[in-house]
Amino acid sequence: MIFYEIKLDDLFQFKNFSVDFTYTRESKYSPIIQAHKNYPNLKFKKFAILLGANASGKTTLGMALCFIQNFLNGKDVSKISFANINNFFEKGISNTIDIDTTFSTLSYMYRVHVQIGAKGIVSETWWRVKLKDLSYIKHKSELESSKPIYKKEKFEGVSFVSYFLTTKENISHRSEIQRSLGFIYSFSGADDNLVDENIELRTDIIKKIAMAFDSSISDVTDSKEVPGNKIIHFKNGHKEIILKNGKLGDIHSSVLSTGTKEGIMIAFMMNALYKNSYNTLYIDEKLSHSHSEIEQQIIQILITLIDRIDGQVFITSHNSDLLDMDIPNYNFILFKKNRDGSITDVIEPEKVVKHHNRKLKKIVEEDVFSTAPILDSLIDLHDSIDR
Repeated sequence: MIFYEIKLDDLFQFKNFSVDFTYTRESKYSPIIQAHKNYPNLKFKKFAILLGANASGKTTLGMALCFIQNFLNGKDVSKISFANINNFFEKGISNTIDIDTTFSTLSYMYRVHVQIGAKGIVSETWWRVKLKDLSYIKHKSELESSKPIYKKEKFEGVSFVSYFLTTKENISHRSEIQRSLGFIYSFSGADDNLVDENIELRTDIIKKIAMAFDSSISDVTDSKEVPGNKIIHFKNGHKEIILKNGKLGDIHSSVLSTGTKEGIMIAFMMNALYKNSYNTLYIDEKLSHSHSEIEQQIIQILITLIDRIDGQVFITSHNSDLLDMDIPNYNFILFKKNRDGSITDVIEPEKVVKHHNRKLKKIVEEDVFSTAPILDSLIDLHDSIDR
């Protein structure tokens, strides 16, 4: 599955928000083939680095994408733990959540517009066109001129599940979507459970990542007692278990640093890319506790592996050093939050700075886009703390 455009209103902190994951002019310096495998003229941001200060909306966008993909999987979105969808209505934050998204499967491009009220789905409209070797703009134009394949509106919602995907006559559509829907979201601070236990994990990937993050680790081996588990060996003789679902055997007594734990989760994400097991990966702040050079090298490895999937990898960071990497400007998306807490837009650098212009870092550090953290309260504290 590939996301092209998303429009959100009143979901989480998004207000009349839109983000475009496509681009028109390809950089000759790009290390990534960023087009649909079967339709090379259909270009999209295959690797998106979401940069912004803390609490600027990077994690929240991941939650919104995860929310949408669960909806497209025919799930009851009111039961998604991180969404707390009932709070939007109970606390008067929203009257109606509005989601408009355009995505493609292996053979079709879909556009879905859904409105969600306090009692469930209140309107749902779907469009679909056959994929061709044409630009996204031309596909979009065809979608806009086509008649909906499904439309139901102005009714009282009684369910938070897609009506379109649950009707018997639309089983073929549901099968088409779900064949390309595999996804992993690893959110900052979350209790990760990322790994499909039926997929064999490469021990060498875990070993090399772990040893890069922690010089006291001497080896990582396969468990002889429990197939699928991995054993971390330390130079002092200590051992720790990584379960085959990606969690540590005893996280409370673990001697691993936060950065090393996050590195191990990155290793599992790399394994997912290597195995071509998922089409969407969202890696949220998993390198925030690592050295900048390690983060850049990890990204280089992810870029090498990304050609294995016909999907997208999103990675969030607040490290402006990533702007020094030889990656086109259109692979960066800059986040900022309004002073009232809402998120209304993002900065797409390629629309402001030419692809070959490596001055993007300077522009960001000079805060031309107003994406830097707001320091007013800390300045006030500094001025008053000793008084």
